Amino acid sequence: MQIDAIDSNFRAGICAGKDVVYFQLPQDSRFPARVEGFPFRGEYKNGELRRLPASWSTREINEGALELANHTSGGRIRLRSDSRWIAIRATLRCSCDMNHMPRLGSAGFDCYADGVFFASFQPDAKVVNQAPHHFEGVSRVSFADKKMRDWTVNLPLYGGVETIEIGLEPDCVLESPRPHKVERPVIFYGSSITQGGCASRPGNSYPAILARTLDFEEINWGFSGSARGELAMAEAVAKLNASLFVMDYDHNAPDVEYLRKTHEPFFRTVREQNPELPILLLSRCDFHKFDPCAERRSVIEETYRHTLASGDKRTNYIDGETLFEGESDCTVDGCHPNDLGFRHMANRILPVMRAMLEK
Repeated sequence: MQIDAIDSNFRAGICAGKDVVYFQLPQDSRFPARVEGFPFRGEYKNGELRRLPASWSTREINEGALELANHTSGGRIRLRSDSRWIAIRATLRCSCDMNHMPRLGSAGFDCYADGVFFASFQPDAKVVNQAPHHFEGVSRVSFADKKMRDWTVNLPLYGGVETIEIGLEPDCVLESPRPHKVERPVIFYGSSITQGGCASRPGNSYPAILARTLDFEEINWGFSGSARGELAMAEAVAKLNASLFVMDYDHNAPDVEYLRKTHEPFFRTVREQNPELPILLLSRCDFHKFDPCAERRSVIEETYRHTLASGDKRTNYIDGETLFEGESDCTVDGCHPNDLGFRHMANRILPVMRAMLEK
């Protein structure tokens, strides 16, 4: 017997019994929502939700990153409405149903109202593994009062979105979202951990927690197994008008020598074109004393020492060994953080990032 037949709280939400008005993104002019996290969306026909430039091929970057660019990690839909609940109708473009990451995190959506978690939307295994990957759901809970709220829908971390519609109460009031407190986006470049593996839902990745807490647009360039420090990525970072850049691709350098050859040149490419841009360097969070972690960390620390010696006051560094704050239960597999691990990472990074942004 399926668990959802025993406990209804495990069932995926459906919209039966509720009148729903759907607004399709990005075409519906009645819907003043903002889609964030896709700086090159204007280059694609029909505004595809893809994270890298339309013109890129394996000449610029590795095949894995090009494929993972279809994943919508860091993508958000923001709006204001007095609707007491929210619904989603979506068709997934692609999805990864993994052994050690909840499907809600990899292929689902979650929603926040006024910065507080409100609901999640999880497709079932059949939707994820068999085309067409279409599902719909409505929030299990509903506010008792009608008032204007700031709504944020986070898109899947390890899947792509072909189409998405947001459903609201009929005759609700709709407004554009409030401007972010941090005016320009923050860019994160790194591995599967940056992409969000293995958060239980999209809003629990460490970049998402930081974006929500400090109120900025997140551009997530985490590419699972595929952040190789190509200079094309550095050039792309350099051309975007960002508030801060987080550089964290230690894990995906094939070996220490590769990291040594690419880390400082990547940093220099960004810095030379953006002398005032705050840059935060991270070493890997899952630090182990019995493998090359320490040697890899020394490469990143060397880049940081060189920046200090040059008089660079806009760069900071956090030792990855401190990111889990001494907690031993922070990963699902010895590498990828669980929700506890991501929360510790965000807690450790938050005061450093806040200070850098305030400067």
